[in-house]
Amino acid sequence: MSVRSRFFHKDFAVFPAYQSQGVGTLLLNTLEMYIREHIPSGWAVSLELISTKDAVPFYRQRGFEERPCDGDGPGMLKMLR
Repeated sequence: MSVRSRFFHKDFAVFPAYQSQGVGTLLLNTLEMYIREHIPSGWAVSLELISTKDAVPFYRQRGFEERPCDGDGPGMLKMLR
């Protein structure tokens, strides 16, 4: 029997009153730590999201790359290995 690992997280957001207090960083770091602990050897996981324009610097600082979009904020991508 083969075991398959899947990771899917749709969205997360931090209420404005709690922004700039480390909450988003804690959420993202916890998510990445979980994935790194459970990813099968030799696999790569792509973290992909659509950012609001205001949140782009937050994601850039955490290693995400922009995928330009004319409408909303850009798509963002980060590979975990």
